Amino acid sequence: MIALLSSRAIKSVYSDAIKPIVCCVSVDRRKALNRKNTFRNCIGGAMLSYNGDTEKLSLENQSDVLKKQLELQKDENYIKSRVNSYIEKFKNSDNKTEYVVRREYSSFFANKNFSTFLLSYPGKIDFGECNKSVAAVSLYTSGIKGLSINMIAAADKFFIDIVSDFETQDIVMALIREFAVNGLACSAGDLTPFDEDYGKLSRLRRK
Repeated sequence: MIALLSSRAIKSVYSDAIKPIVCCVSVDRRKALNRKNTFRNCIGGAMLSYNGDTEKLSLENQSDVLKKQLELQKDENYIKSRVNSYIEKFKNSDNKTEYVVRREYSSFFANKNFSTFLLSYPGKIDFGECNKSVAAVSLYTSGIKGLSINMIAAADKFFIDIVSDFETQDIVMALIREFAVNGLACSAGDLTPFDEDYGKLSRLRRK
């Protein structure tokens, strides 16, 4: 739902945008790869597209569209096929002996931006007896260009941190309106500026 409401908020700010709003949702692929206990990075991204056709639907039907997209990309066979394709690409990179050539080949992955924003939700944190004392929890994403939305649950609340390297107050206010329209109470924290290489942070708290 957060992916959908965020996409709706972005679209309301950039109403003249022609291309779809694409949310890249973090997906843990360990189970699909039969590597439940590995410490290797098995996090991938599922691309959820909010386009003109989706925009015309009711909120419930919009949610169904994005859920189906997510279910497809969490399918075990789909994940294995994607991982195998990555393995082949990296094999091709390893076969290139000159460092400069390998770097240029690999830069395709680093410079390619497939999504409008990133959404990460690692789950719920249980602080046990200290839950009643938790005022706020923040999750920051480093090294990300563009817009990143990080959500975490704790102490019977959802906390959302929006990190960007550009001005996003319009998006934050649009997201707050989406919450309000759909009966979800939330409060917004202050904007926190970072250095130019990191970006700016806006914090929302969903009650």
